[in-house]
Amino acid sequence: MSDEIPVTPLYEQLDQSTPEYINARIMFLEQQFQANPERLELARRRVSEGKAALRRAVAEATLRVDGRSADLRAAQVDSDAGVEAARSECELAEVLFAALRDAVHEGSKELNALQTRSANLRAEINMSGKGRP
Repeated sequence: MSDEIPVTPLYEQLDQSTPEYINARIMFLEQQFQANPERLELARRRVSEGKAALRRAVAEATLRVDGRSADLRAAQVDSDAGVEAARSECELAEVLFAALRDAVHEGSKELNALQTRSANLRAEINMSGKGRP
């Protein structure tokens, strides 16, 4: 069990209509993006390792089958416990990679929208004269 106290991100403590919220959310997303290349590479590696493990499991199961027809041998390979486990691991790795890739894409879209919103707010403030010292 961790001794760390959960911390609420700053952006969650602010009103979404304020420039402070936008800045805090942008900073949060930028911090997340710094970790994304490593997280994506790890997920890609897990997919590759899963595919390799599945190929090995299929090859090993193929050597063990003793069916008389190609269809029977293929069915025995497909139903092999090692092949099923490797296939499940591979599919899970692929799903996790796709989910991470989608999350990165959604975060990128949100970051772009927030940057546009921030620029528009700055322009409004400057035009209203409130941004002057």
